[in-house]
Amino acid sequence: MSARRPPFAPLFLLCVGIASIALAAGAAVREAAPFLNQGLRPAETAASLASGALQPGLSRESYQLIVGDCVNTLHSLYVRTRPGDEREAVAGVCKRLAEQSVAAMPTFSFGWFALAAIESETDEDSTGFNLAQQRSQITGPGEQWIAESRVALAESRFDDLTEASLRGHESDLRMLVQSRRGIASIARRYVEDPLFRERITAIVETLPREAQLAFVAEVKGAAGES
Repeated sequence: MSARRPPFAPLFLLCVGIASIALAAGAAVREAAPFLNQGLRPAETAASLASGALQPGLSRESYQLIVGDCVNTLHSLYVRTRPGDEREAVAGVCKRLAEQSVAAMPTFSFGWFALAAIESETDEDSTGFNLAQQRSQITGPGEQWIAESRVALAESRFDDLTEASLRGHESDLRMLVQSRRGIASIARRYVEDPLFRERITAIVETLPREAQLAFVAEVKGAAGES
């Protein structure tokens, strides 16, 4: 004789099903939030971040959008001109989100870059900035689009770079100046920043002749545009 199912079993299964649906719906809402936040003005994004209302989902893309929003918002003219307590509120939330992203995904190079950019705004002795910058270099040595951002950040804090960060920075420059995507940004910086010229020239002189000629041509084009 088969065992009889307890009378509460259908109700229990129904409750489990409803709870599962609710959890899935909540996860979907969190996953969509960073995508829906795109296109907002810096003031609106800053308010969402400071309030803690904007939270990432579980995917790399969701984290990438939200920490990218953090970097762009912290460096926006709006936030830079706000009172110190407002800037600190946004920076504090953004630092927590960036740390959360690399804790969930230790090889998330863009998350490490974002943390470095956030630390560059808040870290007085530059220790956190350098450590995060190095982790981004280690975890994404060949990701050109991240390397372009790392180079811009490193150049803005060049005097604060440690020896390890400087080695990573030079590796980024060497990669970019030989790439179809990166060479244009390096040439523009060469034209616009006299202090950069000697350093990048020393790197270019170690490259094959073809790469040197390509860089010289790119610089001439950038100079003509400027």
